[in-house]
This record gives sequence, C-alpha cells and structure tokens, in this order.
Amino acid sequence: MKNRDTVEAIVGAVTGSPDRPENLIVGRCRGKELEVVGRTVPLKPAQAAVVGPLRTKAITRHPWPDQISSHWGRGSKTPILKVRLPVVEVAADAAM
Repeated sequence: MKNRDTVEAIVGAVTGSPDRPENLIVGRCRGKELEVVGRTVPLKPAQAAVVGPLRTKAITRHPWPDQISSHWGRGSKTPILKVRLPVVEVAADAAM
C-alpha cells in the first residue's frame, strides 16, 4: 500500500549550475543538525528558471559535504552547490 505525504523541507543545495539547477537537495533539522534527507526529481526547464534566481550562496559554514552519494549511499558521488533557498513543501510516496 502506498501513502502520499507532504512535509516541509529546507533546500540546502542544488545539483547542476547556479543558473540552471537540475535537482534540489533538501534537508530537515534533526536535533541541531541540518541533515540531507533527499532530492527532487529533475527540474523541468520552467521550474529551473524560477528556482535559479531565488537562490543565494550559502553561508561559509554550511554543514553539508561538497558531494553526496548518487544512489542512497551507494555508487558515485554527485557534486552539489550549497545554497540558501526558502523552505519548500515536498510530496513523496511512502510505502506502508
């Protein structure tokens, strides 16, 4: 059985270029740490055109690494660009 949930998440990074982000990398606060919890599907060109101008460069002490695993902890690493974006609402399927 699948269930569709929504949750607020903090956009802490993007893949791709600053002007043409490909994916949003989102996190949630766990305790005092901002932890990476997932990424979006590839952004459509219209979505990237809206997101690109909204982002600002992250603070110098951003808690995330410079790259993340491409496939849930396994495989190659994907470089990320640390940014500050507004909080977003994320919808995801959850298996029960």
